[in-house]
Amino acid sequence: MSTVYNVSDNIEGDKENNTQSHSLIQKNEKADLKLSGAFNNFNISEDENLFQEKILQSPENFSQWESVVVKGCIRDINRKYVLVAVENSKSDGQISVKEMGPELHNYKVGDTIDVYIDKMEGNDGVLVLSRTKVLYNEKWESLKASYDSQENVEGVIMYQIKSGYIVNLGGITAFLPNSHIDIKPVQDPKPLMGIKLNFLVIKMDKDLGNIVVSRKAVLNLLYAEARNQFIDSLEEGQIIEGKVKSIANYGVFIEIHESDQVGVVDGLLYIDDISWNRISHPSSIYSINQIVKVKIIGIDAKTRRIALGAKQLTPNPWDGIVEKYKIGDKFTGTISNIEDYGIFVKIGDGMEGLVHNMEISWTKDRPMFLRGQKVEVKVIMMDVEKHKLALSIKQCQENPWDQFLKHYKLGQVIDVIVSDIIEAGVVVGVDDNMFNNIRALIRMSDITWKENPKREIKNFKLGDKLRVKILQVNSNKGKIFLGLKQLTYDPLDEFLENINVGDVIAAFVSRIEDDGIYVRIKDNLEVFIPSTNLEEELSNFTIGKHSSFIINSKEEYRLELKHVKSNSLDEDSKQ
Repeated sequence: MSTVYNVSDNIEGDKENNTQSHSLIQKNEKADLKLSGAFNNFNISEDENLFQEKILQSPENFSQWESVVVKGCIRDINRKYVLVAVENSKSDGQISVKEMGPELHNYKVGDTIDVYIDKMEGNDGVLVLSRTKVLYNEKWESLKASYDSQENVEGVIMYQIKSGYIVNLGGITAFLPNSHIDIKPVQDPKPLMGIKLNFLVIKMDKDLGNIVVSRKAVLNLLYAEARNQFIDSLEEGQIIEGKVKSIANYGVFIEIHESDQVGVVDGLLYIDDISWNRISHPSSIYSINQIVKVKIIGIDAKTRRIALGAKQLTPNPWDGIVEKYKIGDKFTGTISNIEDYGIFVKIGDGMEGLVHNMEISWTKDRPMFLRGQKVEVKVIMMDVEKHKLALSIKQCQENPWDQFLKHYKLGQVIDVIVSDIIEAGVVVGVDDNMFNNIRALIRMSDITWKENPKREIKNFKLGDKLRVKILQVNSNKGKIFLGLKQLTYDPLDEFLENINVGDVIAAFVSRIEDDGIYVRIKDNLEVFIPSTNLEEELSNFTIGKHSSFIINSKEEYRLELKHVKSNSLDEDSKQ
């Protein structure tokens, strides 16, 4: 199984430099990277030049060789084998003459040689030895030392593959990613192939036999002093021109300088510094090789990264926004962008705000919008520090539930049509063209006094017309609750006849909502109390908690209770 490497430009291991390196080797490069360690089984060529390219290739599993390299003494050399007496072994071993290759000329009978034991005993009763694996190990350790010390290694680019190049490092092959062949894009790599070049090893995997090298890192070091001098000559606030080099979802890399003395110097134009208004992707503004004007807004003294800004070339529309816009102000704006979570609207002077989905319509029916369409919006929130402006379209229109209460009263009997049957009860639409987009709920507990409501609800079907009583309207949450069983007997009517404003009653919490609580006064009577009428935090209430409440007001089919603490009642009684 091959791996995906993150190749950093910063040879000192600065992980943050990955942001500007463009050196991520993608998944489709796995096979290419694997090639650099795939020459495990091969035949030695008679050609000495080819031998040097092949003899040191990786064996199948390098990790299995460790601690099995031993010393031996050459006893004999014949046409096929080199016979070696291995230390602490009763048997001699043999190495193929082909495997020894040109190196054989460096040895004679009686010389000491390091060998690797392939098999403890072959078919002919002698040890099967390998010299190739010893040489591979020595070369790997040499490259590992260069990797640890970050010293250059010499190599030759042999050929190009889909995502990079294969490089011969004196017998061991390595992978050179496309983004690391040079400090700038290379259109024609042929002049760099077949000649000795310097590289830095930036990744090694001994188990897989994979090595990743970079020529770009070598060039960056070569230009480091001149590059630093150039960067030192730059100043924050300076306006410069550059060429778009690459585009990512988080920003744009811009080439601000290129010369033989300095090399290439890039800066990052982060997406938040492109425009004062929100943009979905930098590619909607910029294209590759486009010449742009930017301002230097930051230079990191340690990493030498250059931060660029485009929006800083224009006045900040948020300056003086508090004087221009007030919460509750209404404006006619233009839709600039449409997202899944809402729409963005420009309301003048480059100011852009978000109309969240919750603020588009009072009902679930979302109207269709187009970019460039004019809409009326209301300012509902401003955060100057975070540059956030919240707008509302629906609040420019009358709340339909408030309209409903102007046409119908609590306790009034109306006609409705069944539109859905859910676990919580029966969903109905008002049989009135003026409110045909409003849905109301007959809760399961408000269907019948006698029958099991779950059995009774099976008698309803879509399209049925029903007569129901209006029990509660919550215009803030867009909810209307209706009752069927209250047509035959309504405990609220009876309760209102027997109480007066100022009376204190006892009740217990039956349900808790995010904007208030429901309390049960009697077995068959439940009343909602909003958070504004509670003397304690909502979090202090639990279902089943008994408390005292004062009749704050009562009207026709409307009862308002106010929660009071017991010690407040004690103080009132003393007075």
